Amino acid sequence: MPDASPVTGRFFLMNAWILWGDSGNREAGAQIEVEKMFSKSLMAVLISLLSVSCGRSPMPTQQPTFAVLDAGLELGSNANGVLGDAGKLSDWSDKDASTGAGNGTGDSSGADAGGTAWGPISDGGVHFADAGGPECWVSTDCPLETPFCDELGTCQPCSLDCDAGEVCAVLDDTLSCVCRAGYELAEGVCEDVDECALNPDVCGDNQACTNTDGSYACDCLPGFSGEDCATVEDPCAPNPCLNDGQCTATGSGFLCVCPTGYAGNKCQTDIDICDPNPCANNGLCSVDSGTVVCACAAGFEGDFCDTNINECDPNPCLNSSTCTDGIDSFTCACEPGYEGATCGADINECLDSPCQNGGVCTNTAGSYGCDCLEGYGGTDCALDLDLCDPDPCDRGLCLATLDGFDCACEPGYDGVLCDNDINECASNPCENDGVCVDGTDSFTCQCPLGFTGAVCQTDIDECAEETDSCHANAACTNTRGSYECACLPGYSGSGVSCSDVNECTEGTHGCDVNASCANTVGSFTCSCDAGYIGNGASC
Repeated sequence: MPDASPVTGRFFLMNAWILWGDSGNREAGAQIEVEKMFSKSLMAVLISLLSVSCGRSPMPTQQPTFAVLDAGLELGSNANGVLGDAGKLSDWSDKDASTGAGNGTGDSSGADAGGTAWGPISDGGVHFADAGGPECWVSTDCPLETPFCDELGTCQPCSLDCDAGEVCAVLDDTLSCVCRAGYELAEGVCEDVDECALNPDVCGDNQACTNTDGSYACDCLPGFSGEDCATVEDPCAPNPCLNDGQCTATGSGFLCVCPTGYAGNKCQTDIDICDPNPCANNGLCSVDSGTVVCACAAGFEGDFCDTNINECDPNPCLNSSTCTDGIDSFTCACEPGYEGATCGADINECLDSPCQNGGVCTNTAGSYGCDCLEGYGGTDCALDLDLCDPDPCDRGLCLATLDGFDCACEPGYDGVLCDNDINECASNPCENDGVCVDGTDSFTCQCPLGFTGAVCQTDIDECAEETDSCHANAACTNTRGSYECACLPGYSGSGVSCSDVNECTEGTHGCDVNASCANTVGSFTCSCDAGYIGNGASC
């Protein structure tokens, strides 16, 4: 039992229901007597309480004695006062405190509901009893199972109905709901702390952090093991791949390369590799030692019958015939004079008597020939050569036809009988106003002055060719189709004729007023007068 303290002790001083009597009977006389003595008794109790420090100090004896009680506690039949609850009182002087047997001898007693006594404080004086102990003075006196010290000094469990993420706790001797470990208060609500996000390095190397309710967990990354996940594992030892699958280690684990006929992440699934049929073009699928075998239909080849056999290679067609490949077949397009599946049979054209006008037919390989009678010609002797004798074509060659004859005209002529001279000037081929002169299958252009070329397309540079008529003291400038002449400075005229300009007489010289001007061919000179010096322009 903790020691009483004048500051924290849980005492209640009451005069209510203080009863005096025999065997618990209430007697008015005793009540009056107690009230007369209460003032004196109250003072004695206060003095006694103030004398208690770290332990239970003795209190001075007061007569008559009095009681310090919780509300509703009654004084027993003894004459001495008690401090206690509604438990059984015990006689300190004659009885063991554990028996709780009162004898009414007038001694002070102190006991709780279980009959446990503190013992006498002073002879015949005030005695203190705990209230059901009390078990505690403050909550720190209580065990973890019942951490709260209530008003009666009894240790009680935390009984608050806290929200999720909260736990009942005793703070400053008060029951409170606080955030559990791994939670923090946010806007009045206890929320789970994501330790993984708050500290990405909370787990060690080669570890993955997983947030949990109120905490977190660290797990080894794939490929690592051991207490600190420092052991590098070989995910392929032993081989996790079934059915002879080949294991390959990857950064995140392993990869199984399954043999034909198996699938799944560990090659655990047996599959029908012939469904769907991998063989193309109606090939028949079968399995041999886990490998697909395709029996190809006629005309196809390859592991999966996906290649059409080219029956035209080599070319089975004869006599330069053209082969066209098919499905398990080919066709030959025969050249004239041949027939048959491979064009190997020569056609005897003479059986059809192709030669006309008495011509004699001779069969040849792939063809025939006609020996024509005189006056006829052509492949089948169908041309009457007498229509071109005499030659009806004026400026051309006569050619017999089945319908008569045609004239192949000479260049520059056209018409049925080649008697029309073609006018090559009709298209005005000459440029720069050149005059076109028609010829036989040709034309000529008569170019104007200043132009040359087959169609007068080129400008003549008379100045460069020195064919101009400019004066020796003139400058020639070429123009399109002509040229221009301009007298040089110091000369005047049309350009074709230029004469010297006398700048001295015309006053166009630039001599100083104190200088003399002397005309020269195409120019002039200035000389300072006697008594002056300078260049003549300035004296």
